[in-house]
Amino acid sequence: MLNHLQLYLKMKKLLTSILAIAATACSMQAMAQDEEGGFEFGASLDYQTRYLWRGSVSCNGNMQADVNASFGGFFADVWGMTDFKKGSYSEIDITLGYSYSAFSLSLTAYCWTSESFDETTFESKSEFKYFDKYKETHYLELGLGVDFSEWFENVGLAFSANTMIAGASRNEDDKNTFSTFLGLDYEYGLLDDALTLGAGVGSSIENSGDWNFYSEDGFKVIDLHLNAGYDFSINDMFSIGLNAMFMYNPVDDKPYVNAGVGVSF
Repeated sequence: MLNHLQLYLKMKKLLTSILAIAATACSMQAMAQDEEGGFEFGASLDYQTRYLWRGSVSCNGNMQADVNASFGGFFADVWGMTDFKKGSYSEIDITLGYSYSAFSLSLTAYCWTSESFDETTFESKSEFKYFDKYKETHYLELGLGVDFSEWFENVGLAFSANTMIAGASRNEDDKNTFSTFLGLDYEYGLLDDALTLGAGVGSSIENSGDWNFYSEDGFKVIDLHLNAGYDFSINDMFSIGLNAMFMYNPVDDKPYVNAGVGVSF
């Protein structure tokens, strides 16, 4: 088990590596974008006051890092975060996918800090175990997306359907719950798209009875949110961004607020 210092050092090393990759990507990006259908790279590093996701909050102040690449219609993304605290929450997500016109299909492997029971001390503890058994520590999600702006100019509407198809999303009978999240988001750009304003609604579909990933059985609206962001473009390959979000979960009757600042390449 990683202690707090070891986790901090590992995540610091991860973030440093991401920045190094980003620097290399920036030098390659200018050449790649000159060729139609060539490679494209991107990276970002952010601080967020809260980690909000699909109607819930996983932790407070945290650092998030991301590296992504695409070639033709194929794309890949590695995203990681940690809150750097004792008993901290950490997460690593890896996504592979393909997009064509307005449609995208993806597979995302999630791994995050989970609660376990110590039979020697009879206490629960939080652990981040990336290399432990897949069905106990990872979640594999199949996603389908539709970006309506590809068909209708100036219509920033997008729909997504995401279902957990393997991993730790299991009920007491050790069967996959196939927990599903549906999202509908609208985004509008101002000031040459430097300022973006958005709104969205997210719903869960559950049918496992004894163990649900998102909410109660049936169709439930669990995520209503408003968001805004502003990018200060330094040059063609570097920008500084500010973002904020208000999210409300009608099932839990809980509101959440997040604000963040970051750099992107």
